Amino acid sequence: MTTAFTTTTAVLTTTTVAPTTTTAASITTTAAPTTTTTSPTTTTASPTTKTSISSPTSSPTTTTTATATTKTTVSLATLYSAAAPIGKEGSLQLGFKMNRVFQSTYSDPTSIDYQDLALNVTSEVNHGYRKIYPLTYLRSSINKFTKGSIIVNMTLIFINQPSVPSSSIAIQNLIDSLKNDISFLDITDTSTISATAPTSTISAANTLRNPVGITIFVTMLTGLLILY
Repeated sequence: MTTAFTTTTAVLTTTTVAPTTTTAASITTTAAPTTTTTSPTTTTASPTTKTSISSPTSSPTTTTTATATTKTTVSLATLYSAAAPIGKEGSLQLGFKMNRVFQSTYSDPTSIDYQDLALNVTSEVNHGYRKIYPLTYLRSSINKFTKGSIIVNMTLIFINQPSVPSSSIAIQNLIDSLKNDISFLDITDTSTISATAPTSTISAANTLRNPVGITIFVTMLTGLLILY
């Protein structure tokens, strides 16, 4: 009896797995360098020095302004003291004594001291009489200042002679203005106040003595009434 042998040959199966390579891309972060530049402050100091050197140019401006102001004051004072009565205007002579120190320049109508005092006196007198006679009183003018503290001789001017108050009333008007603090004239003794009606001869003399005042008054009366 013959036994047959069966030979089984196992075939080896080889599976080759392809290796997988994963390459991670490298990320490189580069920080941009920050550079802080501090500008030097030393250079800016120089213009400051130059500016301070040019500051004296302000001096001429101050001088010019002061000169202009002085000229304006003198012009107004001259206008007040020169505007004597003209035409049909009425007038009344007024006098009083002020308790102030007399200066020799008060005798000179061309001096600044005289003109400043004339402006002060006429302004105060005008303020008082305009309150009492708003429709008929025009202005006042200075005739002269004399020594004895300061003795004022001036003229009150109205629109016409019939509108001029009597001497006694005009005196009382000034006393009332002083008592009510309407006019400030340093009159400590009201008995020194006097008033007299001028004659036509005196009025004519005043007009001839002030021809420049006539011209100024005609052209500037409107401006004076607005200002005062």
